[in-house]
Amino acid sequence: ACACSTRKAMLFTVNTVNRGEIRPFLELVRERLPGVPVLFHFHTPYYGLDELLLDAGSRNAAVDCLQECRRHGLPVMNSVPALERLRPGRGSGPAGLFYVVDSTRENRCCRAVVDPNVCQHCGYSACEEIRLVRNFDPRAFTAMARCL
Repeated sequence: ACACSTRKAMLFTVNTVNRGEIRPFLELVRERLPGVPVLFHFHTPYYGLDELLLDAGSRNAAVDCLQECRRHGLPVMNSVPALERLRPGRGSGPAGLFYVVDSTRENRCCRAVVDPNVCQHCGYSACEEIRLVRNFDPRAFTAMARCL
């Protein structure tokens, strides 16, 4: 059966407040919403560096936790290569693949693409997934195919 047979998914934005809740949340989702995957993003500091932003060590620990949860069959939607790109300093930078549209304008990549702090700490895992699929990464294709 398809891992994402409901064609629904949840989004969890990891930050300093909830970083310890990743595994318990995934266990709850697996128990109460079988077949629903969870896509993880990391807090992105649109409004400047703030208390929700994980430091490098905490972000690495969260990525390690997500990979461990994947290995144990918990419903992590992110692919392994996209999770690796969410480690500090490993992101791909701004993408010209998509736009974020709000009530005032279209923003290439995101609302704060001109701010290097935002790009440096970007936590949008979906951006990395799209890039990896566009570049024909087989692990990203496999992860996406589970949700078709």
